[in-house]
Amino acid sequence: MASKPAFRSAFKKRRRLVPTAGYYEWSVSPEDGNKDPWFIHAARPLWEARLWEDASPLLDPDNLGTFAVITGDSSGVSADIHDRMPVWLAPAQAEEWLASDPGAAMAMLLASAAPAMKAYRVSRAVNTPRDNTRELLEPAPQL
Repeated sequence: MASKPAFRSAFKKRRRLVPTAGYYEWSVSPEDGNKDPWFIHAARPLWEARLWEDASPLLDPDNLGTFAVITGDSSGVSADIHDRMPVWLAPAQAEEWLASDPGAAMAMLLASAAPAMKAYRVSRAVNTPRDNTRELLEPAPQL
């Protein structure tokens, strides 16, 4: 990401940390071959490393911009579901992550360790963008 044209500038100048409760990931269901969504979370808020762009010639002029979640190899329960996961940084690293030079920022990413997390299957309703309710975080009934 530090050298790819699509991310190079953002990695130098537009890094962010976003607090999240967790994230969704999908795996193929052994029951019916469809993709099952999982909610992966930790006991405390997670701080996701991201990059952002404020404009793009590919976006509508009224669009506020784009962001990219920085991912790395999965570990823990995430590895059982998908091979990639977001890179997490500690809240105490926020100021350094935002202000450091690209070399130091890359070192932070490479040294990051995911917190202990849990995962459970959730409703396939998360696959529909118009669905946006608290119930999407509830465990799905067992089949």
